[in-house]
Amino acid sequence: MNERLAASAELYRQLAFISALIAGFSLTFLVQLLTAESKRRVVSWTVGFSLAATAGMIICALGWTLSAAVAVDPRAQDDLARWSIVIGSLHHRLSLTFISAILLFLVGLGLCGWVRSRVMGIVSTTIALVAALAALMILKQFTH
Repeated sequence: MNERLAASAELYRQLAFISALIAGFSLTFLVQLLTAESKRRVVSWTVGFSLAATAGMIICALGWTLSAAVAVDPRAQDDLARWSIVIGSLHHRLSLTFISAILLFLVGLGLCGWVRSRVMGIVSTTIALVAALAALMILKQFTH
């Protein structure tokens, strides 16, 4: 296998792992909130953002896992030019989905504190905002 394909496959595996990990955390928050007895509006908003983040991350994990499988498949390497275009386009869309899902996840984290109290809401929102800014600064270096 060519080194470029091996590196791409490893990148896709790592991105799939990160996506699956964050999807698991987001799903955990979602389940906890769905079982909460609170009828406050902030709970509904937090559930919505957690659900969207979970769905986005699951899509990313699925897409990057399948991309890694194609990158190492000898049959796909026979038609390398076509698969490079397909996987490159998919990677671009998955990257945008990943960024959106990260931001949705952080919004959900920021809202989680408001379920408990005003002070905790301010703290969680501040931390989520700083994390979102840091994530965007990091991801900016890797997007075109």
